[in-house]
Amino acid sequence: MTYDQLPILPPPLACLPAVARKKRSQDSIGRLPDALVPNGCTQIPFSDLELIIPNLTSIPNTDGALNNAALTVNALGVICILLAWAQQDEGDFVYLELNGIRVAHYTLTEDDEKQNKHVKLAIESVRFIDQAHNTLQAFVRRLSGTTDRTKTFSIWVDTKAPGGLDPQASTPIINENLARVTFEDPTIEAFGIVNPADAQKGVRVIVDNYPLNPLVDQVHHRKEGDVIYMSIGGWLVTHTVTHFEASGNAPIIMTINFGDWQKVTPGPNILEWYVRDKAGNQSIGFSIPRVIQNRVSGGTNPQLIEGHVTESEYDPVSDEEYIDKDAHSNDLNFEVPLRNHGWQVNDEIHVTYLGLTHTGSLKHTESYEVLQPNLVRVSIPLPLPFVKQLAEGRLMAFYERIRAGQPNTPSNAAIYSVRGTPVDNRRPAPLVHGLVGGTLPDTNPVHITVPGAELPLSDKVDLIIEGRAANGNIVYERFTEIASGGDIDYLLDYRTFEPLEGSTFTAYYLVNNDAANPSQSVTVPVGDISISLPPPRSPEAPPPDHQFDELINKGNLKAFVDPHPSIWLNDEVRMVATGSKPGGSITSAWLKVTSVWYGSALPFTIARAIVLANKDASMALHWEVRTLPTDIPLKSLPLVVKVGAALQLSECPTLLEATPVSSCIMRLDPLNVWTPSPRITTFRVKYPMLESDLVTLRVVGKHGVGTPAIPSKPGKPEAGHDYISFSYLSNFVGAYVGESFEVYFEVLRDNIRTDSRRLTVEVDKFSDQTLNLLSVPAAAGGVIDTNKANSVQIRALPFFRAGLAVGIDLFSTTDLPLRRAIDITPAEASAGRTLDLIPADYLRELPDSSQVRIRGWISLDGTNCLDTAIYFNEATYRTRKAPGEIVREIEVGNGPTYIVASRDGKKVCVANGRTPSISVIDLENNTARTVNTVGSVIHGLALHPSNSNLYFSVEGSHYTQTTPILNTSNFTFRYPYWLGGSTQAICLNPGGLRLFMGHLGATTIYYWNTQTERSETYLHAQNSSRAIITNPQGTALYSVTEQTHRYNITTRTRTHVVANNGIASALAHSPLFATLERLFVCVPNLGKVDIYNTYNDGLTYVKSLTGLATPRGVAFHPVKPLAYVTEYASNTVRIIDTTTEELVGSIPGFNQPTGLACSEDGRYLFVCNFGNNTVAVVSV
Repeated sequence: MTYDQLPILPPPLACLPAVARKKRSQDSIGRLPDALVPNGCTQIPFSDLELIIPNLTSIPNTDGALNNAALTVNALGVICILLAWAQQDEGDFVYLELNGIRVAHYTLTEDDEKQNKHVKLAIESVRFIDQAHNTLQAFVRRLSGTTDRTKTFSIWVDTKAPGGLDPQASTPIINENLARVTFEDPTIEAFGIVNPADAQKGVRVIVDNYPLNPLVDQVHHRKEGDVIYMSIGGWLVTHTVTHFEASGNAPIIMTINFGDWQKVTPGPNILEWYVRDKAGNQSIGFSIPRVIQNRVSGGTNPQLIEGHVTESEYDPVSDEEYIDKDAHSNDLNFEVPLRNHGWQVNDEIHVTYLGLTHTGSLKHTESYEVLQPNLVRVSIPLPLPFVKQLAEGRLMAFYERIRAGQPNTPSNAAIYSVRGTPVDNRRPAPLVHGLVGGTLPDTNPVHITVPGAELPLSDKVDLIIEGRAANGNIVYERFTEIASGGDIDYLLDYRTFEPLEGSTFTAYYLVNNDAANPSQSVTVPVGDISISLPPPRSPEAPPPDHQFDELINKGNLKAFVDPHPSIWLNDEVRMVATGSKPGGSITSAWLKVTSVWYGSALPFTIARAIVLANKDASMALHWEVRTLPTDIPLKSLPLVVKVGAALQLSECPTLLEATPVSSCIMRLDPLNVWTPSPRITTFRVKYPMLESDLVTLRVVGKHGVGTPAIPSKPGKPEAGHDYISFSYLSNFVGAYVGESFEVYFEVLRDNIRTDSRRLTVEVDKFSDQTLNLLSVPAAAGGVIDTNKANSVQIRALPFFRAGLAVGIDLFSTTDLPLRRAIDITPAEASAGRTLDLIPADYLRELPDSSQVRIRGWISLDGTNCLDTAIYFNEATYRTRKAPGEIVREIEVGNGPTYIVASRDGKKVCVANGRTPSISVIDLENNTARTVNTVGSVIHGLALHPSNSNLYFSVEGSHYTQTTPILNTSNFTFRYPYWLGGSTQAICLNPGGLRLFMGHLGATTIYYWNTQTERSETYLHAQNSSRAIITNPQGTALYSVTEQTHRYNITTRTRTHVVANNGIASALAHSPLFATLERLFVCVPNLGKVDIYNTYNDGLTYVKSLTGLATPRGVAFHPVKPLAYVTEYASNTVRIIDTTTEELVGSIPGFNQPTGLACSEDGRYLFVCNFGNNTVAVVSV
């Protein structure tokens, strides 16, 4: 029939896509699953079958053991496989009993019989009893009513890691319950060196009893059959614990023979051990490590000094060097010392980086040729991608000197813990090719690639495909290959995936049967879910519960297949009913869809007796359609019918630590589930239980942290009680502090899920006292000393643990996000606090006595959302600056020499000497703008006290531009022409009305009116005055060069002359209200400051402060009885007590300081750093 010949379908069929048929292929296009038995094997009776359980560990006196990995590696649970047996028939009902309770079942179909299908069943892992021999037996109930059974298999279950839990979370790969190895030989123990003579007689090492903490539960203690793996740089030596050793507490002595030492890498190696029990459980982490030097290959030269990762940090709490991988975006550096360590040209540095993580060890090497052995050190790259793989692990770095014709000389080793966000170091997931919109289409073969480049040659690689079909059937297949050094391509037949259409499959792989370390997995939908066939409907099992209650329904069960585009004229349709109990399954005959049936609902009848055979259980109904018997039938989604009276769950769970409020409402104080109380929540569940039930407790609320995956339990009440208890870590409660969550339980009974009523738990807020945890420990009396190191500490509150984000913000004149939602590290969790250093630059830039408000929060729900975060009580402090602290340095022009500060405290102006320019500093944003000027040299500055005019003197300019003015607001220049010739000394009177300016090479000082901008008069002074200044009253003018002169400004007469005995460069007068009226004069070449008394219109020499290293500038503090003088030659500013007129202190840290000025409010001193082209801002 062609498309044009298809009849027109009535609505709604015409608007739905037609579903294509699939023809059964006679030949396999892709690879089929690996055979579980050799070809040609004869089928054996059911009673003789052996259960095949993947990942079962062989141990004596049992049929095998299941360890923790075997119970968790498969998402479906523990897979059990029954090979096709003799006389396998359609309708055979197969089931498993675990410890006498039926836990899984399957009914064989017609296709199963034809294909001699192996039956695969899954048992939920939680049904196994830990630390016990579990009995497992398979049964088959035939339609004839007879039952066969296999033998009873004894399965030892042990999920407990030897050695116990890691007691210190801050060292994730080190288990402090596994002792550090010691050596029987005291010389080896003392020096950590194994020489050839030691190795030839065997080196005896001592392994203490484990766990070190004897209070750890006995299930974690040393047992017979445990295997100790001693690792020396990755080379393993093993010892199996004997019955005698297990019965006592004495240390075990292992001997490492000469042959083993020869296989260990020469030089430094990490010596550590771990243990696996007989079931295959491995200890959590490794023992406390130590470094051992292997010199078995010869060589007695002293070891080279260890290198150092420059980006590493030291944690005094854990006393360890660490690398924070999250703090870096580029490769790190490993420094190797060269000078004075015997290096020669053409030596080679060979660096080895050894990493250890939860999933194994990693190695990387780098080489460097020495061309300049006199260098102090060289930096060898430490690749960041390599470091990132080591999160929560350890790095050992060492190097060797390789010199032609000589044995290699190793260095000592440097060991670092690696901190940061954990990464998934499992092997990468398989890659599924040819997906369409993320879904596997009907394609053949299915191409899946296992990344194999990192796998050792000849390793066994098992690709696992597992899934649960829409009808609940299990798919579990294994495909084995041998690693050959590259990617491994699997071309699989689509028939493996066909049963999963409308569902998903998960693919992962195991290497060398190591179920404890599976690869990452990928989960992929199969088929186009949009064309999945709808389930049948049944009036006797109406939605939403689909319950067939025999007390209500007295007849058979009717199942209808509604018209659908997948059903064509002359197709065949049948109904398949799969029960969960023996005798509860049936498959109808094929019904041909003639013109009578086409477009109508197709009715099928399931006999009442067959339905009721599944009483108190379930029956799954689905329909199939085909065109020809050779077609692969299309299968619908199942309708799961609950048979019998519905399970009634009338009670909600209860929470033992909470207080009842009303029916199904309880209130919880979060402190009741945290230290010093046990850190657990205990929920209790009551209902009419069956041991075959599977009960799961569900917490409803926030995703992630707030939705814990609480393991399910069988429906078996606790001894002497009528309830089941679910005890679980209380971490999730933190997500609901001040909010509420809901809890209910669901019962899975014969594949039917029934939900209970919901319990609402209202969680109290934390009290203010509980949240009073934020502080600056170094602050005393609420004052932060900005000259000290200060950190913000947040002590642990309830539910504080690694992985939760903490934020800290500082609010002051400048705000600072100190910690931006950074996760608590294991080290912080172990220390019970976070400690974040406040940047010194930030505190230095705050004004003295600034208020600093500190806000901190923690995201207990893991969302990092500020709206739901828990905020600590805020803390408020005041800053206190130490006098003389350099707050910041601001870049200016080339060679800053002279400086003046504005009276309003907003600007500082700087004259630059190397390249004539003016820099204007905006103190509100600490930025400078520099403009070039006329001339070749600037000799001085004068800033008007009430407007934006900056006057300065220049040499080498055109004679019409010797008295320039810069507008510091708009950066425009003017050049009033009133003094033809180079200018030098310059100052303003206190009110800014009159400018005084001296000629270079002349004896005149001119008066210029700043309002009229006209020259007024002049006076005769000494030749080429270097600097001039007025007293604060504006009545006297002082000039300096080889002499110091005083002039009466009004009469323009000289009143005093004093010899300096050298050329003075700068002077300063005390402020108006100073106790003493003084003039300070700097004489650089004599290293002194002369002090003069200017009281009562005088100029009387008082004393000299000598021994100064080239004093270039001097300034008085406007308020305090202090003055400051720069020492150009010692990079220091000296402090003068103007009351005692003695040097009383110094401020270091400058770079060839010259001019200086004090802010009008006295808070800051501005110092020109001639050497590095900056102005230092000093808190005074």
